[in-house]
Amino acid sequence: MVKNLFLNYLQNKCTPEEVRHVLQLVQTPEGRAAFDELLQNTELESNAAVPTQAMWARIQAAASPYTLTDEKAPARGRRLPLWSLRLGRVAAVLLPLLVAGWWYLTREITHATTYGQTQQVTLPDGSTVLLNGNSTVRFQAHWYNSTPRQVWLTGEAFFKVVHQANHQRFVVHTRRQHTIEVLGTEFNVNDRPNTTQVVLQSGKIRLTVKQKDTNQHIIMVPGQLVEIDTTLARVKFNAVKTELFTSWQQKKLIFEGTRLAEIAILLKDTYNLNISVNDPRLLEEKITGTIPSGNVKELLNALSIALQVKYTQKENTVSFF
Repeated sequence: MVKNLFLNYLQNKCTPEEVRHVLQLVQTPEGRAAFDELLQNTELESNAAVPTQAMWARIQAAASPYTLTDEKAPARGRRLPLWSLRLGRVAAVLLPLLVAGWWYLTREITHATTYGQTQQVTLPDGSTVLLNGNSTVRFQAHWYNSTPRQVWLTGEAFFKVVHQANHQRFVVHTRRQHTIEVLGTEFNVNDRPNTTQVVLQSGKIRLTVKQKDTNQHIIMVPGQLVEIDTTLARVKFNAVKTELFTSWQQKKLIFEGTRLAEIAILLKDTYNLNISVNDPRLLEEKITGTIPSGNVKELLNALSIALQVKYTQKENTVSFF
């Protein structure tokens, strides 16, 4: 019943869906009348304050509350009619609750990892995001069926997107306004300062690359890597073994002929480690194999063994020699 719904709302017992329903009801004449009748039969504090213009402006943006469209405004100095006084009492009680409900439904959630840390995040629709080190994801706390599901990513993350019956879009935004749009799929996004990499493990995604004069639209298929080089303003396509780009989820790194220079970039982005070598040719050495990545010391030991060199570490600087 509507009465019970309003009572639950006043007592802050509504679920998010019920809050949305209340916000819709109070915008209708029938809903306002029902709430007014409820308030007449509910004991209120006599000193309830009438809302200010600033407070009204905040709530109107979210729920378009009470409007006096069918009545003329009372003349200055005239006594307000009883229904208007009652409306003030209604607003005094309802306004703070509407503001709180509006904030609850539109608030933004942010999850961030430190260097070397991973964290799994569950999104409002049940989709999951596994964040790699030095990464951030943000999204609205509640998603609506009529609008796209949207997240904003900085750093690296692996997405498992739940397909919706209404084919609701799922969009990932990167810091340079590239977008990845999917319906239901698994993919890895690595959005770092100079490069953005997207690797599709399964499903199908539409990648929109933000460019200076126009946008480039790419339909990706499983096993494909798209690499966007920000410095050179170019886009590269490759067929790859996806496990080379997603193995970090299992706290390991798989290399296949990977240069130390490339690994040095990974270590800087994910672990905040600066790599130094006494011989520049060492940066061209290639590594093939699996290296544990859950512990920095183990990772560096494994690299030194693979390269057949020694290393020292002083704070965030690692020197191979």
